[in-house]
Amino acid sequence: MLDNEQLQEYVAMSTMLSVAKDMHKDMKYEVDSEFERIYIETEIIASREVTIDGEKVAKLTWVPGKEPEARETVCVTDPAALEEWAEEHGFVHKTVDMEKVTAWLAETGEIADGCTVETTYTGGRRGYVRVTPEKSYRAAIEADINSKLLGEGGGTESENA
Repeated sequence: MLDNEQLQEYVAMSTMLSVAKDMHKDMKYEVDSEFERIYIETEIIASREVTIDGEKVAKLTWVPGKEPEARETVCVTDPAALEEWAEEHGFVHKTVDMEKVTAWLAETGEIADGCTVETTYTGGRRGYVRVTPEKSYRAAIEADINSKLLGEGGGTESENA
């Protein structure tokens, strides 16, 4: 069973995580926006090393987003009208051949009776800055957090094992 000290550590970590996430969200927006601006203006993928006291602690790299792909899809809104139209054009067997209806639209621009054209988007994502911390920096941060939460003698389970 968990003792009160373990629960206190858990509450402290959870609270720190919540506060850090909120602070990170605001800073991430600013950093992403700046790297995106540089990318849009120069078409160069920005990358930057970050140092503390002359020692490299991380590398920031802009990962460009991907534009969503637009695709037009024929949507049946009135099956009876479509069936009548398809019969007139020889597109009916037992069911309406939607591939031929779609090809007809592409070739002639004519939208079949009982249909509309909708634009759907697939894929796409916003760009972001990837942070690649140095292993030694991550270890130092982890040790600092452990020391603050667990006291100077504290450590992770893996260190104590």
